[in-house]
Amino acid sequence: MFDHKNYDYITMHLPNVMAEVRKGRVVTTGEIGVSKNIEPLLDALRKKFPNWKFVGDAQYSSTTPQTFRMYESGEALGSISFSQHYKHGGQYVVKNKRIANQRQRGWETRTVDLKKAIRLVVDNFGAKTMHELVEESRNVVSSAISAATERPRRNFSRDWNEIEAFAKQYIATHWEEFKPKIAASGSGILVGDFKAAYVAYREVSHLSEAFRLDGLVITIKDASYALRRGSNEAVIVTSATLPNDVKTKLGMLKLLDDGEFVPGVGIKANDSTYFVMD
Repeated sequence: MFDHKNYDYITMHLPNVMAEVRKGRVVTTGEIGVSKNIEPLLDALRKKFPNWKFVGDAQYSSTTPQTFRMYESGEALGSISFSQHYKHGGQYVVKNKRIANQRQRGWETRTVDLKKAIRLVVDNFGAKTMHELVEESRNVVSSAISAATERPRRNFSRDWNEIEAFAKQYIATHWEEFKPKIAASGSGILVGDFKAAYVAYREVSHLSEAFRLDGLVITIKDASYALRRGSNEAVIVTSATLPNDVKTKLGMLKLLDDGEFVPGVGIKANDSTYFVMD
């Protein structure tokens, strides 16, 4: 939700509303205000949903943001903004994935009617359902695996590139000596830290391969667990009916930070989405 490394978040004069400002930019609370264009919609929504957080885009120079992202319990819900159209005049822009799924094209709906804009948010914003979490779970796990495998793959490639030329020359020069050793061990050449890099590379490769072969993606919401393989229909179970082997591995993964994995067990994408290896 918040990127405190690159941005500061300044509380505005309205409750549960803040502005996102790039680090290093000196801005006081009094300098930041809400654009009069978006204020009617923002004011109505912040009163209707006091538990939501509204984050205005003031990253660079704007001190009156017209675009606000909305969050509930840290979950991104969508955004509202105001746009000036050459033909239709000023329009409220309401945007999120649910609205996009209802349209033949585009991710947003525009309207000049304040009441319609409020209704669009009421009808289409809110925490994801179990069905929505299940639908996006493979993409969430895929992103987590990509992030987790990036460094081991890069380190392995770096170490291999450093010794590849020497390895080829050495093997060619000592082929008669090397050939039976390769046949007997089936291993590669491990020099310095290369062995550790190779082991890490193999571990993440097994993780990626297990995911590609439709291992078990688990989505958790409240007390329900959705178990899904590939594009197959999810099976909804409770903690009591969760298979023991899955429960054991899931228990290990829950102790990790987001994006961390245990070789031969699986990966934790986030608090509600996991991948368990068979």
